[in-house]
Amino acid sequence: MKKFNNNGIFGKITALLNVVIFIFFVILMVLVMKFDKINVQYVDETPAFNKATDQLRAAEQPLKMDSIQIAHYQYRLDTLNQKTVPTDKKVAKEFNDEVKRIADLLKEKENLKAVHDSTLLVKKAEITPIEEHYCQTQDEMNSAKSTFAVFAYLVFCLFIIKVALFAFWNYKNSKDIHNYSAWAKKSSSPFWAFVGWIIPVFDLIKPYSFFSELQNDTEYILKDKKLIPDDYDKNDYNDLYIG
Repeated sequence: MKKFNNNGIFGKITALLNVVIFIFFVILMVLVMKFDKINVQYVDETPAFNKATDQLRAAEQPLKMDSIQIAHYQYRLDTLNQKTVPTDKKVAKEFNDEVKRIADLLKEKENLKAVHDSTLLVKKAEITPIEEHYCQTQDEMNSAKSTFAVFAYLVFCLFIIKVALFAFWNYKNSKDIHNYSAWAKKSSSPFWAFVGWIIPVFDLIKPYSFFSELQNDTEYILKDKKLIPDDYDKNDYNDLYIG
């Protein structure tokens, strides 16, 4: 007489994976809430950081023009100083006045640049704590996001493994039932243990109905072959039943 193969190990592992997945899912939800909290803080701080950054750029902008103007007047002054002072008094006076004018403009631009440099230092001092806090929040947000992603992939992989084991377990049990009883061949074919999971929408119903059908067929065969009493307690025959 044909015997049932004991495939119970796959069912036990599947049940254990359900517990593990549930635990990891709870952890995942905690990580989601942690990420959401930090992300909200990060989003709230972004406008202030962007405003401070814009102010810093605005303070840096005049320095470029200052540097260009200082270089221009310095070049003109150096060029004039390299020339010989004209001997004609009137021309010499005009020459010296031009040198003095350029020197005064150069000094004016240098003083203006010093003012702009001071303004920039003040802005940098103001933005430094904002930038440090913003970068710290960004690092915490990225860290929480990475941790969440790791657990999300882990839960997904465990779920795929669980589904594969559950399908394989059902497939083995279905094969046993089909080999054991001729009438069982009229029920769902063993391949539905896998196919039922990959058809959209249908996968919401078929895995459960297939498993339920296996349970009913197994219970009928066990009672029919007098392997268990009619008024049996499933817990007393747990290993045989899930096998």
